[in-house]
Amino acid sequence: ATAVVAPDAAEAGRPEVPEVKAKAEAKAKAKDSGRPSSLYDTASVEASRSNCDRVKSAGTGSEAIRSLFKAGDGVEGFGLESEAGRKLNGRAGTVLRYNECRQRFEVRFPGDGQQVRDMQTLMRPGNLRLAGG
Repeated sequence: ATAVVAPDAAEAGRPEVPEVKAKAEAKAKAKDSGRPSSLYDTASVEASRSNCDRVKSAGTGSEAIRSLFKAGDGVEGFGLESEAGRKLNGRAGTVLRYNECRQRFEVRFPGDGQQVRDMQTLMRPGNLRLAGG
């Protein structure tokens, strides 16, 4: 299949994946209608499912990634550079599960009961390390 290249993807020198293009078009259409695409547009949902299926069948080493941490492991975030991410650097959390479709670990970071709220987020394996390690 020939990949369609969107203008912004072409400027960045990369081809656009058809599923991503369908999802972007669905979001634009939903934005025009004032409705969230994930709730009303089946193209967005189908594109997401298709991507998940492709990740599962591609043999991308998800078993090796999954084996890095297991549910219940104490971890800490590191190497995050965004404003929101920097707040997780050095913060202790607990692995809840591995999300195969996103190839991320779902991690719960407890709050301190005062200024820092409880937070649950998906983290790249490269931004996690075992706590105390």
